[in-house]
Amino acid sequence: MTLDTPEAPRSVEVAEVSRAGIILQWDSPRHDGGAPVTGYVIERAQAYSNRFLRLAHLLSPSETTYRDVNVHDGYEYEYRVCAENEAGEGLFSKVIGPIAARDRFGSHYFLNSSCFFKTIYYIVSRRRKKV
Repeated sequence: MTLDTPEAPRSVEVAEVSRAGIILQWDSPRHDGGAPVTGYVIERAQAYSNRFLRLAHLLSPSETTYRDVNVHDGYEYEYRVCAENEAGEGLFSKVIGPIAARDRFGSHYFLNSSCFFKTIYYIVSRRRKKV
């Protein structure tokens, strides 16, 4: 029996995003190439650069999540993942991203919404006085 490299991991997606890190998760490939998957390779690029750098080489087939903590607040990143077996590394998944490393509800959002509501209140109260 001839061994082949595994197919790309399935359903690669972002599980969580913050300015402190980005967590990826995925499902194992449908076909392992005739040998069990032995691990995964995760690569990252700055958004739109196409220059992928290897972030991690996970040596466990059961590890299907990865937390990238080496991110900078506000920067955008793209990721891809490949599976590996004794025949070598398989094809990479489709690129996911760009993903911005930032908190979903940072203090600047609350400040902006607060100012927005104060402005609306002022406009409405001024209109009522004129009527």
